[in-house]
Amino acid sequence: MASASLDLDSVLEFTIKLALEAGDIIRQGQEKRFASDSAEESEKLNSVDLVTEVDKAVEAFIVKRITETYPQHKFIGEESYEGQQITDEPTWIVDPIDGTTNFVHGFPFVATSIGLAVKGVPVVGVIYNPFLNQLYSSARGRGAYLNQKTKLPITGKAKALSSLGQALIGIEYGSSRSPPAFPSKMKAFHNLGAHTDQGGKMVHSLRSMGSAALNIAMVASGGLDMYWEIGVWPWDVCAGICILEEAGGATFAGKSSALDGEVDAGLLAKTGRLETTGICVVVLFGFKQKPIDHKIFKGNNRHVEHVYNPIHFPEWDLSLAFKGRGPKKHLKRLAAPSSWMLDKLGGTYAPRPSPGPHKLRESLPLTVFLRNRLKYALTGREVTAIMKQRLIKVDGKVRTDETYPAGFMDVITIERSGEHFRLLYDIKGRFTIHRISPEEATFKLCKVRKHQLGAKAVPHVVTHDGRTIRYPDPAIKVNDTVKFDFVQNKIVDHIKFEPGNVVMITGGRNMGRSGVIVHKERHLGGFDIVHVRDVLDRTFATRLSNIFVIGEGAKAQVSLPKGKGVKLSIAEERDQRRRMRAQEA
Repeated sequence: MASASLDLDSVLEFTIKLALEAGDIIRQGQEKRFASDSAEESEKLNSVDLVTEVDKAVEAFIVKRITETYPQHKFIGEESYEGQQITDEPTWIVDPIDGTTNFVHGFPFVATSIGLAVKGVPVVGVIYNPFLNQLYSSARGRGAYLNQKTKLPITGKAKALSSLGQALIGIEYGSSRSPPAFPSKMKAFHNLGAHTDQGGKMVHSLRSMGSAALNIAMVASGGLDMYWEIGVWPWDVCAGICILEEAGGATFAGKSSALDGEVDAGLLAKTGRLETTGICVVVLFGFKQKPIDHKIFKGNNRHVEHVYNPIHFPEWDLSLAFKGRGPKKHLKRLAAPSSWMLDKLGGTYAPRPSPGPHKLRESLPLTVFLRNRLKYALTGREVTAIMKQRLIKVDGKVRTDETYPAGFMDVITIERSGEHFRLLYDIKGRFTIHRISPEEATFKLCKVRKHQLGAKAVPHVVTHDGRTIRYPDPAIKVNDTVKFDFVQNKIVDHIKFEPGNVVMITGGRNMGRSGVIVHKERHLGGFDIVHVRDVLDRTFATRLSNIFVIGEGAKAQVSLPKGKGVKLSIAEERDQRRRMRAQEA
């Protein structure tokens, strides 16, 4: 039964009523316990995490009510847990008393946590603290509420914090006091709370309330900025995940840690106050894993580890992961590459290319291509609208990221207008938008950067545009060029790097020039130099790394832009302009 076939409103109403009734049992048990010393207590795991007869009574009551109302649903409870796995079937996941130690000592941070997961995803969650009369509830798509009236988060639209120094973070001692869990917890306390002079991050403060469910609820309400934990079970987090995500926050865990047993991952819950995009998402014990959108990290995946694991990476500056402004999304115009041809004194927004197959200074963002070169848009917002319509293809693949970094030899296709372009350099080192035929738009040339053996001795080549192609022709060597067909998705030809073949220069003072290789010089301890002769019989030299072979003999396999890669002197350019004006007259 999928969540779509469940009436979540009626399920939520049932769960709220069930939590309130369970809360009455908890209150009565507390009153009875303090009235006499007859409450039978037994140790569970260790001396810190105690289980009471009330725990079992509450779970038995909840099981009975759920079984009567939803007989086909599965059930996982803390007290009756025997290794059951979370499946795709509707499964109730319950902690009858979260904060048992608090309950034993009369500390009022105690809650019953009732969650419903369908296909491994929490869809209904209710957390009720009977002593403070706080009822947190949510269902997928319905929002999250406190006492069914106040929409979460209570603080409204949270403001970004500039650093961890402004953050109030929840972190627990946990029930396990033996190595390696407890020493790791203490190290996390130090790394987060200690003064920077002592190697810590000096967060605003830390809170330990003894209840994972209430910690998550406090993040959802805005009371806590973040909650960091290792060693949680599904009944600790199921209801909280639904409440927090409906409130606009996120729950996630990082990579498995070195800790054993149930302490095998970390849960982090946080609000929008701390850049909710700077997170890694993995839900524990059978809950479905959410995909990580690496684009939000702009290529710096260390941000993920900064956030969830203050134990293992104390030397990294955690505050970098919580900059309110987020990763840089644009450049100063003065810092933009000259190949983009942006007016340094104008008001043009210079987008920062996303991480991709080409380096920043060797790429052209699609925003600049559509807005500045083709003039198909006036603003970045218009470019975004075009991209979201899936009208733009790069190398045969639809791209929706307006800052995608297209680079040398990339083919850009606009299907609606039937236009095809290849990005090449002109003789002044600027990207030129070269129109090509539909036949030529089916392939590109790629320079081989590496030729090596991978896992299990599988040979592969790595090309200048980031492609990794397995099982290439053994004759292909580094600095050769391969012809890659987008339709067949494979190499269809290759061109050797050898004297007599035509090349284009992709770097240095001769960038954009074209000619034929004359010979190569080896310089021990320095750069290898290649000598090239153009069609005007002029010879020039450049580094080997700047050479891109584009054809066998003097014939290029791709059409060249205006000028054919021939660099003229100032006088020759002047004479050429005069001849053109004379012909027009």
